[in-house]
Amino acid sequence: MKKIVLASVLVAGVLFAADFSSSSPEQINASIAGADAKSLSEAAFEIDKRAGELRAQARDLKRGFKMEFKKKLDAMSVEDREKFLDEFR
Repeated sequence: MKKIVLASVLVAGVLFAADFSSSSPEQINASIAGADAKSLSEAAFEIDKRAGELRAQARDLKRGFKMEFKKKLDAMSVEDREKFLDEFR
């Protein structure tokens, strides 16, 4: 009898576990208030994953900006470069 109860609890937990991968940030925040430990753990994991993806995107964007900025500066004469950098700053 105990095995049947344990199995049914595990199955119910799997069926009703929160999947945050397709949730908006607002949905994740709203579900946190009444969540159990497992759901909170999954939410924390999803938040960390999304933050890592955003950091990677920001790093790539910054790297691309620096490369294009350097190309632009290299194509300028010394006088134009100085004038441009004065305006940029």
